[in-house]
Amino acid sequence: LRKFSFVSPQGAAGLYYNTTIGAVQSPGEIRDCFAGLIREISDLAEAMGIGFGEDIVPRNLKITDDSDPGISTSMQKDVAAGRQSEVDGLVYEVVRMGERYGVKTPLYAMIAEELMRRGIN
Repeated sequence: LRKFSFVSPQGAAGLYYNTTIGAVQSPGEIRDCFAGLIREISDLAEAMGIGFGEDIVPRNLKITDDSDPGISTSMQKDVAAGRQSEVDGLVYEVVRMGERYGVKTPLYAMIAEELMRRGIN
């Protein structure tokens, strides 16, 4: 779940904003959204009884800050190429799990709604 707490938010934010990891490295809306997505995963993990035992947001922001700014996610590459992507498991499933566990996931819901509007499955 630790890996998921990075991969899912990075993929969701990258696809939603159509940007590389470099945009997440700079203060502003995209970084705030990324941090909020991590928080939603952390809240979900807590509700599932799988808490991280630490604030996972700073940890994942450091990973991001130490990454090559030109990196985009495999999910973004798959969507751009018209291939089957992991969007269902990395974005839509988080919204479903939030509903199942009674955890609010407003950022994931916002991104899921936009991706569905774009026809991304």
